[in-house]
Amino acid sequence: MWWRSWPEHVDGWWRWAEARPNVLFLHYEEMLADLPATVDHAAAFLEVPLAPGERGAVVEKSGFAYMKRHEELFEMSPPTPFSAGGDTHFLRSGSRERDRDVGAAERERILAFCRERLRGVAYPAARFYPELA
Repeated sequence: MWWRSWPEHVDGWWRWAEARPNVLFLHYEEMLADLPATVDHAAAFLEVPLAPGERGAVVEKSGFAYMKRHEELFEMSPPTPFSAGGDTHFLRSGSRERDRDVGAAERERILAFCRERLRGVAYPAARFYPELA
């Protein structure tokens, strides 16, 4: 991660969200599994009822295909080494299996690192990433 290691990053944000009732922590994997349900969850959290047409527009603009077409709008504090343009892309595959880009040995080293760094922290990693259990 640009900021810190992924375990520190995710645990820090998890603790931040737990301490603030006005923060909703959503997972990319939840969005991939059921984007309309995730949109409904966010709308309910915000207490913003969505008409069917509004809901459809929010779902469409929250999807990977739309975000990829408008990648420059979703960068974090551009420019960064991951800025859109050229051969680099902030939004890569839109897949849950994005960790499969590395070999098995490298993947296991990454998982071992994450397991170690997440031991005893607040973030319930195994609930969202069973391979970290």
